[in-house]
Amino acid sequence: MLYDLDILPTIMKTSKQIWFNGEFIPWAEAQVHVMTHSLHYGDAVFEGIRVYGGAVFRLDDHLERFFESMKALEMESPYDRAQVYDAILELLRREGTIDGYIRPIAFYGDGGLKVGWEGMPVSVAIGVLPWDGYSSSELKLKVSDVRRFSPEMVKMDAKVSGYYVNSNFAGPNALLLDSEGNVAEAACANIFFVQDGKLFTPSTGSILPGLTRDTVIQIARDEGIEVVEGNIKDLSVFQEAFTTGTATEICLVVEIDNHKYDSREVTSFLQEKYSEIVSGKNQKYKKWLIYVD
Repeated sequence: MLYDLDILPTIMKTSKQIWFNGEFIPWAEAQVHVMTHSLHYGDAVFEGIRVYGGAVFRLDDHLERFFESMKALEMESPYDRAQVYDAILELLRREGTIDGYIRPIAFYGDGGLKVGWEGMPVSVAIGVLPWDGYSSSELKLKVSDVRRFSPEMVKMDAKVSGYYVNSNFAGPNALLLDSEGNVAEAACANIFFVQDGKLFTPSTGSILPGLTRDTVIQIARDEGIEVVEGNIKDLSVFQEAFTTGTATEICLVVEIDNHKYDSREVTSFLQEKYSEIVSGKNQKYKKWLIYVD
């Protein structure tokens, strides 16, 4: 089955409550003013986090990036990491969510129309959405004429809402190149290639270094698979390709433009290992799982 990387709009259901600025409120009441600064200028930061079987995957790492992203936008959060951590777990308990998707977001609120964010109030909200994942799928990607943001333009390590305009211009199943013509990432996922049993993936710089990307790199190295991070231009030399992301996990890529990838051996192996880890079957990585109860 061919697959679209941008799956979130088709899978998400509403929940009963949202944690919004320190309070649990009904879903329908979680609203902001139309003059909210981040609505106009795209200066919000967020995370996408998965919960599997009542265990949140890499919660500490996601929250570390969440707060680092706030720092990149000079946001002074009214809540510390411990408070957001506790709020996520309590919201999961209240919703009874066993399998789902967690979306914390921080944004500049209503404080005037100036472009600068100095002095703007900061709001923090958390949504939890029930979701039990998706079936294994295959991707066909197209190299886009739209280039990835350059690190000279923005802070690439931050997960900023406004950056995703770049992805939308490219399209959901696009493969973006960096300003030098090297492979950067897919529209909303990192990418890996396989050549003679080795993994190749673009260096950090013109990509958002995803946590699923980091997970795959750690699994591969633990399993004795060499991982090479560097510049990639010629896509025809590889036997396999796959993308990584929190929502889509590890997705097999069967074609980029007119080049087909017929092998799936390494990708399937990593998919199996990833599934073992998130389901709690691999005790070596149990530190990555935070159980709600």
